[in-house]
Amino acid sequence: MSKRDKLIEKITNVSATNNVTFDELCECAGYLGWQQKKRKGTSHVIYWHAKCKDLLDFQEGKNGKAKPYQVKQLRNFINSMKMFEQLRLQ
Repeated sequence: MSKRDKLIEKITNVSATNNVTFDELCECAGYLGWQQKKRKGTSHVIYWHAKCKDLLDFQEGKNGKAKPYQVKQLRNFINSMKMFEQLRLQ
C-alpha cells in the first residue's frame, strides 16, 4: 500500500480523527485534487476543488494536529466521491 493510500485510509478512519496532523490533512487534500488558495496575513489555509462548490478551510490546532471537524470535512468529501464513482459505474 502506497503512502498516499495509507494517508487516505487514515483520514477516512473515524477512530483516527484526533491523530491526524495538520500537515497530513493538507497533504491528503493535495492528493485528492484540492488546490490551495493564497491568503496573506492569516493562519488559515483555504482549498478549492473543481468538483466541489464548497471550500475547505484548515487551521492548525494544538501540537500540530488537525482540528477534528476539518478532518471530518475532508472525510465527507472522500466518501461523497466514492459514492459518485460507484453510481457512475452502475
